[in-house]
Amino acid sequence: MKQQAFTTLAGLRLERRRLLSARLVGGRLRRGLTLMELAIVIVVLGIIIGIIAANLDLSALDKAQILRMKTAALNLNSRWQAYEATHTSLRENDPVSRMNINNRDMTLDPWGNEYFICRDPDGRRQICSFGADGQPGGEDRDEDIYLTREDLWPAWLRDEVAEAEEN
Repeated sequence: MKQQAFTTLAGLRLERRRLLSARLVGGRLRRGLTLMELAIVIVVLGIIIGIIAANLDLSALDKAQILRMKTAALNLNSRWQAYEATHTSLRENDPVSRMNINNRDMTLDPWGNEYFICRDPDGRRQICSFGADGQPGGEDRDEDIYLTREDLWPAWLRDEVAEAEEN
């Protein structure tokens, strides 16, 4: 009798749990999610993730890249002068990697393009970057950068370097 009561009680608990986790659709019990419900959940999660991603502060990464650019300007300029004192001169448009620099990151600008030799507006040879777009000319972040002449840096770059150095 005790065993039968226990079995009945356990059975009732299982049945109650089954009923709570299932839904009554068209007169029969159904478990799980429909494709429409699953799609709605995925869309809601996507919206939440999009809102979070839009609010992330990526400026710290940008500041680190800008400071790396200033460091590269100093290092590459001294290496370039030492290289040309003992080797043939690099020609215009030659990439700086021709100087046999072991640190590949030093030869790349913050946008992943290789620095190269160019002439500034005064006709002097400089180490240059085409900016964010990797193409000659442009405005703002796409503007060409004469890496070894800070006085010719675009205003946005000078401002960001000054701000990054303060922090």
